[in-house]
Amino acid sequence: MKKRFLGIFLFLLVAVLYAQNDSTTNIFPFEGRWIVSGTDNRNTFWSAYLIINEINGNSFSGYFDWYKGIEYAGREYYRGEYDSEKKVVTLSGYRLDNQYIQLALGIYRAYMARNGYDLEAGAWGGAGGIPGTWEAKWQE
Repeated sequence: MKKRFLGIFLFLLVAVLYAQNDSTTNIFPFEGRWIVSGTDNRNTFWSAYLIINEINGNSFSGYFDWYKGIEYAGREYYRGEYDSEKKVVTLSGYRLDNQYIQLALGIYRAYMARNGYDLEAGAWGGAGGIPGTWEAKWQE
């Protein structure tokens, strides 16, 4: 009887610990590509490929390839930080290249989704830019 009780107790303990495991722990940041979709406060739809290609602990860098509607707008390079306790990603643009449509350097914040890959409930702003909201879905 005691062995049976102990077996059930251990099974339940493992199940509870597994259920409490947060899948975002020590995963992000990692190299890869996300698909960004967002809308500015003038209801203009923006999309981008968000690339992370350099990582140093919770700091990372990469670039956005921005599109306004279906038209290529240009590339924005950024530096990023990940606050693993708050699950917040902050990106700060520092250089623009190949501007075909006027872009402004942005400051971007978003929350890591529970799946540990996607970014959600994001907002952007910055000097000279039009504020907006965004999210990003992991691609590869």
